Amino acid sequence: MDDDLFGYSVSISGDYAIVGSHYGDDNESESGSAYIFHRSGTSWTEQAKLTTPDGAAYDWFGYTVSIESDYAVIGAHWDDDNGTNSGSVYIFHRSGTSWTEQTKLTADDGSVDDEFGRSVAIDGNYVAVGACHDDENGTDRGSAYIFHRSGTSWTQQAKITASDGADFDYFGCPVSISGNYALISAYYNDENGIDSGSAYVYFNDGVSIEENTYVPDSTIFLENYPNPFNPETTISYNLSNEQNQQVELEIYNLKGQKVKDLSPSLHSLSSRAESRDEVRGESRYSVVWNGTDDNNQPISSGIYFYKLRTDNLEETKKMILMK
Repeated sequence: MDDDLFGYSVSISGDYAIVGSHYGDDNESESGSAYIFHRSGTSWTEQAKLTTPDGAAYDWFGYTVSIESDYAVIGAHWDDDNGTNSGSVYIFHRSGTSWTEQTKLTADDGSVDDEFGRSVAIDGNYVAVGACHDDENGTDRGSAYIFHRSGTSWTQQAKITASDGADFDYFGCPVSISGNYALISAYYNDENGIDSGSAYVYFNDGVSIEENTYVPDSTIFLENYPNPFNPETTISYNLSNEQNQQVELEIYNLKGQKVKDLSPSLHSLSSRAESRDEVRGESRYSVVWNGTDDNNQPISSGIYFYKLRTDNLEETKKMILMK
């Protein structure tokens, strides 16, 4: 339709794409909408049009979008739940070909003109949300929020502000998240001159989120990606740069039977770090599992557990193979 601004925001993950249209008028003028497209072969077809039952005029639902696996995140930064233009974010979940609203997120301290949801990003069980007009530490300094999913529930894990923030920095627009790291922009920051801009990196250790100061003294076991998966998934972990330790990585079924040993040898471990961060004192290792057993035979769909053992950690996580 005229003036819908279809395509103002976009995101893609695997065979799915989401397109925002925040000027759409489905729930009154400029309430907004978003569209999900699915790829089959070389063809892309519209699978769903997303709106929200509580949409109102000028919410701008769809101004920002992000998609990963079975989850779509959509910002409506002019929603008024916590005051005029306080903002909100909606999370939709896919089951088969149907997308349904799973939850609506707002900031626990949201207020007028914060514009929570001006930027959004999702990775695994985490969502980052920017509120670049938040005034907590000064006018329009901005903030970002991290939410974590457990089952079908999303809870606010942390609120992030810049340690050296200044008025009108607009910290929080945009945001990005990957694994244990969040990247937050402050494009009006004056570090190298007026409005020269900057970006901040944060590390999430599962308990707190700190700005570029975390140096791990033990192994960090990351969530596999994607999850659920078909036909393969990537399992990653971080080790301190003292790499001379035994690492065991194994896959088990629901009966507790080992189906795959992905453990590296000490020799291969010392030579195959995919990245190293000398400041943080860590190296990242990843292994791809293609859903086969130790005999390289395909296994059936279902729930599996992947266990990591090192000199200082033993931890198990769950993943789902869908065929």
